[in-house]
Amino acid sequence: MNTNSSYLIRTSFSFLAPRWAAAKVSGSAGVAVAPRASRQETRERLSQLESRVERIDGFFQTLTKQLPPHSAPSPQTQPFLQRVLQDPAQAVTPAQGIAPLQSFDPTRCFYPPPEVLSLLVDVHIEKIHGQPLPLFDKDKLCVQSRHFPDFLLQAFLALTLLFAEPQFYRNAKKQAIDLYLRSARPTVIQLAAEGTPSLPVLQALCLLTLCDLAAGRHARVWMNVGIAARLVLCFPAAGTGSATEKDSSMRDDQRRCCWSVYILERVFAAGPSLLGSSSLDPLSQMGYPASPPRPRSLVANDDGSVPNAFPTIRAAGDLGIQAYCLQVTGLWYEVLGYLRERLVNATDDDPWIASSRYHTLVAHYYEFETGISQRHRYRNLGFHTITASELLQHKEYWTAWLYLQVTFHAGQALLHHPLFHITHNRRASSKLPPPSFLQQTIDQSLLHAGWPTRLVRTWGKHGIEVNDPFLGQLVATAASIHWIFQFASERTIADRARADFEQCRRFLTDLMARWPHVAGMVDKLGYLQSLLSTQGTGTSSIPPFKWSAMWDLLDPHPPHNSVEKCHSGFVPGGQPLSTQYLVPLRESSPDRSASWQDDPVLPSSEWNNSDLFNLLDIPYFGSGLSQPGLEWPGEL
Repeated sequence: MNTNSSYLIRTSFSFLAPRWAAAKVSGSAGVAVAPRASRQETRERLSQLESRVERIDGFFQTLTKQLPPHSAPSPQTQPFLQRVLQDPAQAVTPAQGIAPLQSFDPTRCFYPPPEVLSLLVDVHIEKIHGQPLPLFDKDKLCVQSRHFPDFLLQAFLALTLLFAEPQFYRNAKKQAIDLYLRSARPTVIQLAAEGTPSLPVLQALCLLTLCDLAAGRHARVWMNVGIAARLVLCFPAAGTGSATEKDSSMRDDQRRCCWSVYILERVFAAGPSLLGSSSLDPLSQMGYPASPPRPRSLVANDDGSVPNAFPTIRAAGDLGIQAYCLQVTGLWYEVLGYLRERLVNATDDDPWIASSRYHTLVAHYYEFETGISQRHRYRNLGFHTITASELLQHKEYWTAWLYLQVTFHAGQALLHHPLFHITHNRRASSKLPPPSFLQQTIDQSLLHAGWPTRLVRTWGKHGIEVNDPFLGQLVATAASIHWIFQFASERTIADRARADFEQCRRFLTDLMARWPHVAGMVDKLGYLQSLLSTQGTGTSSIPPFKWSAMWDLLDPHPPHNSVEKCHSGFVPGGQPLSTQYLVPLRESSPDRSASWQDDPVLPSSEWNNSDLFNLLDIPYFGSGLSQPGLEWPGEL
């Protein structure tokens, strides 16, 4: 059996082991001879084998029927079975003068040779792993990929080929992706429908979901995630007691896969959830997946420990960067769900009421900030000082850390989005919104929308791609806030918002080349920015705009269109956008003898230069970006 096929078939017939481990292939017909056993046991084994072969044969016939009339039979029919049953001595050798196949061919060379597969594994690790799914252990993926069942290998190849241009596929890459998807999908769905939890099936569902996401097939994304979530619920509880190294490795793979399904459910199918909502589901019992090691602290004490801003208070223990990524993903899901409900349910409590869902979510973010380890905080890592080589050396950690930071800030920015609190589109209330609440939402949205832009800009300076489609959605959320603040009455804020909006649009345009579905976000941003031509620069009132254009940026994967039906048409324009709802206090001189009652009140034209804003070192205030090394309020 040649090397090209050995890694493909090793697990395709894994159901024969260990019972058939001693079986041999005899004769040209390839009849399996079982080891010594009772007749009854032999009959049962042969019956099982016949059943399996019938299923495989039926699957091949299904694939053949799906191919176009002019196409040859599926590469997994006769050629595949020949490779399984063929003895090395009987291997078909190419005719003299004819070179062996070195390129993709649907009928004769369906899979890449081992060296090309190794290349694609490297591409997957570099461009897909951890963005956003920690689906595989990157250190074991090269070996594991040679043992993938066919359906998992096909799903793996279909996704990875979106980011690679191997010479093996030449001009047939699109055809290969389509064939891999058409071959893998019916097998995965059929196996999943049996309801038996299987790690390869779940892994394949995750990969197929990302393929469907890239193609903009949102209905399939929802279906895949729903099936995968139910399979996760079928996993047995983690065992207790001692375990072998192999068992420990398999459990870690299971944790990675199940939590990857959790991310897909929270991010790309954010409707009613099945996972993480009960203390009895498998996720709460299996623990968090293993995290990449934290790099050497660039800001540390003499003994190498991480500084603590409050030495008298015991710092929280470290759960690992992956644990915090999963926690903050859950917070994003809660915020988006809250806004959906608020738009549909007009009887929801006013957000400034202490018992409101808004205040509950704010408290959840406070709890998250309190619980995160000091080891992963911005000021204790020196992200703005790392070099490209340091980033690449610990890329798995820094990729997870970027996800953590951007998701945290984008979630807070969405919770305080001016679209829902400041503009005419906010829910009508019989009460006047408290100015203190309005000021808080303005300050928080400006602060947290600025951080994703700053972080991706710093990352981009190192020339390293960001390939996470979820980060694209988060950056689009920040861009929607920047677009609104372009119409702020304060020139400094408006100019900075305009620059950051363009930064976000460039980021998404670059990401669109690898995730085609991002093109929809870029188009929506282009539409919003085209409204500037009707308003002119320097205008301090928001123009009328399509509600769907803004909401699709915030929730590009809605479970249904009920929100859009409730808010169709245009958002009224002409509203001035003020960023000051409280009169700031400014002392005229530090040693003046006048009482506080005599303090002058600043005219509105001077509010932007008040001490209130000089204390906030964020991109929208002051003379520009702060210098590296200075404290940046609001960082996680």
